[in-house]
Amino acid sequence: LHKLFYSLVIVISNSGETKRLAKLCIQAKKNNGDILSFVGNSNSTIAKNSSLAISSDTFNPSSFDSHYPQLFFGLTLIDFELLMSYFLSK
Repeated sequence: LHKLFYSLVIVISNSGETKRLAKLCIQAKKNNGDILSFVGNSNSTIAKNSSLAISSDTFNPSSFDSHYPQLFFGLTLIDFELLMSYFLSK
């Protein structure tokens, strides 16, 4: 029996450079897997190796050192909700 198997990897990384997730994306891309990523840096390794990268472009390495507002996870949740709403309406 041959089963058709489809996989989608969803990755969330503010920097887009989380080592384990970046390796996972590179490997999935080599195996023609689909990767949907939510990143804070559109020029990151994860974004470049994703089938679809949704970037908030909010990543700032120095923002963790201050009282800078962390917008990434809130914007990612909004983007995910918009994507699901669009997908489910089709």
